[in-house]
Amino acid sequence: MLLGSNIPDIGSWNAISQPHMIAVLEALKKTKVELEVAEHSKRGHRAKALEFVNKDLEQTKKCIEVGKKENSYAIEKLLCLISPPLPICVNLGKGGHVPITSAANHSTPY
Repeated sequence: MLLGSNIPDIGSWNAISQPHMIAVLEALKKTKVELEVAEHSKRGHRAKALEFVNKDLEQTKKCIEVGKKENSYAIEKLLCLISPPLPICVNLGKGGHVPITSAANHSTPY
């Protein structure tokens, strides 16, 4: 998804991982176009349907955004499970770099 955009990038991982929501979004977009070009003589029902479709589009985009956040969290969690842990070190100045697990026991203030 482009930063600052409410339209998901169809080729992105998040969009691929939410195929049903993307299908709903695309169907609503097509529905909106069809309602906009339809005859206006429907005693207000066409306009009301267009209003509902616009609200549904916004809700669907929000669903996709929530799904993106959940997918990102799941991917991070999965990567933590399958990747070997990297040593995290702190610079103690003259004392050199010490792994953070032993840095807590180091007597030099930092």
